[in-house]
Amino acid sequence: MDETVSHKLVKKLALICVLSTTVTESNISSASIFSDIRVSLYSRMLNSIQTRWEDLHLQRFLPELVKPTIFLDWINTELYEYKDKDMFITPSFINSVEDGIYKYHLEPHLKDQHFLYYNLSIDRTMYILQRAPQVPIFPCRYSIYIEENIDDIVAEAIERRKL
Repeated sequence: MDETVSHKLVKKLALICVLSTTVTESNISSASIFSDIRVSLYSRMLNSIQTRWEDLHLQRFLPELVKPTIFLDWINTELYEYKDKDMFITPSFINSVEDGIYKYHLEPHLKDQHFLYYNLSIDRTMYILQRAPQVPIFPCRYSIYIEENIDDIVAEAIERRKL
């Protein structure tokens, strides 16, 4: 498996695993989630992906060319390889706040876009989910991970509440 692609996938899936836990909104808004050991220490990232693979249906976040069985075999191989050593992989992001839209553009140097929209109310989250395009999405209580820019839908949700 291509190392660049695989590390990108590990960062993405580890973040989703962490978002599925009891991450507070302050961890997301302060960007401390990106320095969390669960999204930066390689062995912990691999372990969380392996542990949460089934219950979070993480295979839906894999690119079409990556077969889930091959990816899981690769995860197991990496876990074995890194049992006595480790490394830090820090996810890159750009934080932006425009017109009340709070988001992180994750791994902005890559052509595949993915975003973490945050500081959303439950009402706004529901509005966005009902209108979101058919792309991999992971909703949380006050944030949404999505693999497409949905600024227009988020802006609609914000404007709707102002009326």
